[in-house]
Amino acid sequence: MVTLAEKELYQMKLVALEYERRGCKVVLESRHRLPDGRFMVFDLVAINNETEEMFVVEVVNRRRDASELKTRVEQIATALENRPNVKIDFRYIDDDDQLTNRARIEASESTKKLERKINFRLPKIPNIKKPSLQLDRVAVADWWHFKHEVRALGLVHKLDPANSVLNIYNELLSLGVLAPAEEFLEDGPKLDAFQIEEKLVVLLEGGSISVEIAKDIRKHLTSIRFQRKASSRRAPS
Repeated sequence: MVTLAEKELYQMKLVALEYERRGCKVVLESRHRLPDGRFMVFDLVAINNETEEMFVVEVVNRRRDASELKTRVEQIATALENRPNVKIDFRYIDDDDQLTNRARIEASESTKKLERKINFRLPKIPNIKKPSLQLDRVAVADWWHFKHEVRALGLVHKLDPANSVLNIYNELLSLGVLAPAEEFLEDGPKLDAFQIEEKLVVLLEGGSISVEIAKDIRKHLTSIRFQRKASSRRAPS
């Protein structure tokens, strides 16, 4: 089973990649001196050189008390009082995720039973400016197929099936098995896979998404479909 420390490392790698793609310089385990001379260590610091915005990312457990988080925010604000454009980004991670791990392994097992090469014609994305159930359904189906492709590639390259799809995706990028859609396609998506995942939370909360996001999802799916066939030939034996 993946340890909490390993999960935190995976999380920080994902977040670092996310901020780098936003044009930020990223430093992991960044040390900052407090006014009293002591040092505070942040999990990750990202600085946008154009806007001068500074993002402090902290990986925290969802079970931490709200007062603890408030104290941490105050400590960060004190440590960085000379930086007016600081934003704090808490990324939550659970230490008790046996159910999640089982679900991910079951997802990978079901992937084995499905045909990895999905050749059916994709439905046209409805060009609708207002919220539409039809558009949401197409987007969710495309993202499911994208995740299915990622899991299939993860199995081919013997990656841990207990990892989340985006962790597997990140490992495939690190291995050079995949190139991100925004680099692979000439007219690539504006949002990367990690940003898409965040946007889809809106749907899970009962909202809707835009046609632009739906088109970005389709581009991610198109990209991984093209790349999967080629990379499968290079899979380790």
